[in-house]
Amino acid sequence: MPWARLRRFFNDRSEVSIREAVALLGRDPAWIIAQLDQIAVPHPEQGIPWGEIAALVRETLTPEELEAAAGSAPAFPALLRVSSVEWKLPAYLLIAIEHLVANERAVNPLASRLTVEAYVARHLDLTLDSETLSRLSIESAFREAFHFPDEDPNDQ
Repeated sequence: MPWARLRRFFNDRSEVSIREAVALLGRDPAWIIAQLDQIAVPHPEQGIPWGEIAALVRETLTPEELEAAAGSAPAFPALLRVSSVEWKLPAYLLIAIEHLVANERAVNPLASRLTVEAYVARHLDLTLDSETLSRLSIESAFREAFHFPDEDPNDQ
C-alpha cells in the first residue's frame, strides 16, 4: 500500500482527482467511480470530495492498515486506532471464523487481504443497533470514530 501517499491524504483532507484516487486505492478508475455516491461522481476537471475517498479507504483497508495509513494525522479519530485484545473462544468458533474469512477472500476480490480481526470488526460494527449506538454516542469520541469519515451528525 502507498502508506506515505495515504498519510498525506489523511493529513491534507482535500479533494482528489480520479488519478489520485487510483493511486491511493490501487483500483481501476471504473471501480472507484462505481463505488462513489452518484452525486459525488466527478467530471474529469473536478475533484472527488475527501470524505468519499476516505470512506472507500476505510472500507477497503483492515483496521490495522487504516491506522498505519493515517499515521499520526491529528484528525484521525483516536477510537479508530487498533487495540490488542486476547480472547478465548471455543475452537469450533475459531475454525468457523477462519472458514468465513477464507470464503470471503475467495469470493470477493476486494477481500484479498482480509484478516480475522478485520472480519470480526466489520461484523461487530454491523451488529450495532440504534439503541446501543444512541447510548454509546453520548461520548463524542465514540461518535467521531463510528461516523468517520462523515461529519459527526451531532455537530451540525
